[in-house]
Amino acid sequence: MKNYRYIIMAAMLAAAVSCGEKLGTDSADELGTPIKFSAGIGTKAFLGSDDINTANTELIIWGFAGSDALIEGKTATYNDTESSWNLDKDYYWGGNKNYTFFSYLTKDKDEHTAPTGLSMSNRVLTVPSKTFDFATNDNGFDFCYSEVVNRPADNADHSTVAFDLKHLYSAIAFSAHNYTGSSITIKEVTLFGLKNKKSATISFADTGAEVAYGDDAACTWTSGKKLNTSDITIAKDATIANLVGDGTAAAQYYMFWAQTATELAATGWTDSDTQPTGGAYLKITYVQDGITITKYARFPQDLEVTTEGTVEKGWPEGTKRLMQLSFRDDWITLQLSAAPWDYSEPSIKYAVDDTDLNVESPLQFDDNTCTVDEATHTLYFKEANPITGSFRLSSPEGATWVISKEGDYDAFEVDNVTIGTDGLPASRYGDKMDCNYGAVDVTNGNTFTIYPMAVDAGKDYSIQLSFSIRYPDGESYCIDELLQPVKWTIIFTK
Repeated sequence: MKNYRYIIMAAMLAAAVSCGEKLGTDSADELGTPIKFSAGIGTKAFLGSDDINTANTELIIWGFAGSDALIEGKTATYNDTESSWNLDKDYYWGGNKNYTFFSYLTKDKDEHTAPTGLSMSNRVLTVPSKTFDFATNDNGFDFCYSEVVNRPADNADHSTVAFDLKHLYSAIAFSAHNYTGSSITIKEVTLFGLKNKKSATISFADTGAEVAYGDDAACTWTSGKKLNTSDITIAKDATIANLVGDGTAAAQYYMFWAQTATELAATGWTDSDTQPTGGAYLKITYVQDGITITKYARFPQDLEVTTEGTVEKGWPEGTKRLMQLSFRDDWITLQLSAAPWDYSEPSIKYAVDDTDLNVESPLQFDDNTCTVDEATHTLYFKEANPITGSFRLSSPEGATWVISKEGDYDAFEVDNVTIGTDGLPASRYGDKMDCNYGAVDVTNGNTFTIYPMAVDAGKDYSIQLSFSIRYPDGESYCIDELLQPVKWTIIFTK
């Protein structure tokens, strides 16, 4: 890089001006307009700070005129008084050239700094290997880099260069909700297979910034990562906001590397009762009514994020995921919902705005299959014959409905009758992961069947049903108030 310092000598001034280089000087005499910079992120910048435009925050800025480097990795600091980003000196527009700029964050206002070992070569930034472990100190520095800003020579656009910063890392929070009829005690939630160690390169091409990962990507948890440090008890209909630790902490996101769709897949998956042979999944052991239960849950296989019309499979950088474990009788669902990247506690919703969901026909039961007492909102089995229920939602398309049992849940089985063969529900074939839910059929509605199971003689058993909807993005909502404002009680008399 050539830095011309203008000295008040006529001969040197004439020589410098004749060269036509205007950027890279520190005098405004006949040099044109100084280059100004701004920076921002669509949402708040950090997990631990409110904004990027704060005092003492630092960016590294690179600028090119054609193929010549004109600002070579200079540090810019934010001036709170002037509301501007300042370099070591002013640089100026000049010359009929295509200008290109990009930047990346190296320090935030809380004095968190970029990892040591960053290096730039041929407009490719190498980010050294980092290992995440869902520890609070992982949330120190939120590495952000900018898109490439191009200023073609033919449009003479000398307005402020605005850097649109993006997050290199992603983040995840862990929560759980108990939809069963009694309290449960979680003994173990262990995560397997996620790549918690990676390195990255960011290529700042004229067409934009692109992230690639090194060959060192690995899961360092050879025996899995146990999230809870002690037993966690969840009462009926209760929520645990943070499964990391002893279950008493407030909801918190933990920074983590992005994961591809392949990295999120479980190898050798069969069902929730069988441990996969590899890949990414969770092992959950809990105690309910004195019985110890172990289940396995895999990540949604259709996980994707749409940003400005572009669909990315998996769990890309710059996205936050709220992982919700939902305990539903003898099975568990794992949902990953996208959340805005701002510094706020994750919102765990168990209610839905009725403007998002249209009920064409509320919950009803076929009185040919049961005795209906409208006054008390009670259903009675006719001997041991199954009860058929139905409802119809006209939206949302692509969603999944889920039924949970509350009460004497072991005495009944609820099945999606559209699944299975020979008129028998899927659970008769041992696939209990499919029997309690199905795709929302906006045209024909949905039907389910309630079966009485083998129980002790001389005792009445009862349940109530709870209905929820899982949207394609993974968000899950309870819709009882829309389908059944007053819950039905279903009684089997032995």
